[in-house]
Amino acid sequence: VDVLEQAGRYHRFDTEIEAAATYASLLRRLAAMVGAELGPIWFEQTRTSTSYQLDAYGAGRRYRTSADDYGSWYDVAALVGFINAILVDRGSEWRLALVPTGDRTSAVIAAPARAIDAARRQGLIGKAGPGDGVAVGMGTHGE
Repeated sequence: VDVLEQAGRYHRFDTEIEAAATYASLLRRLAAMVGAELGPIWFEQTRTSTSYQLDAYGAGRRYRTSADDYGSWYDVAALVGFINAILVDRGSEWRLALVPTGDRTSAVIAAPARAIDAARRQGLIGKAGPGDGVAVGMGTHGE
């Protein structure tokens, strides 16, 4: 984790937010972890009655997805999935992955997909699940 953090490839944050979700800001932070893999990209969020519409603009394309409205909790899985879908569309080998925190925060790493898979096979990193902040974003509220 220290190596990834020093390289700007690790971000841990509170999954619970105090005000309305600022998905665009968090998307910018997560996108920065993969650097040039996404190139210049702009994110916007639009609040609907039941969700957030997320748009990304870059390389002459518009990408769109939605994130569920969990009140004061981020839909972290939707954010990571959105960035990964854009990376796949652009032919990048890089991916974001949620990793265990053991608490109500979320942690995301960025690396080539094969490196993430190898680290998981070797037991160096696990998959986030119940008890981690990401569970809240997936609607289980970790309780």
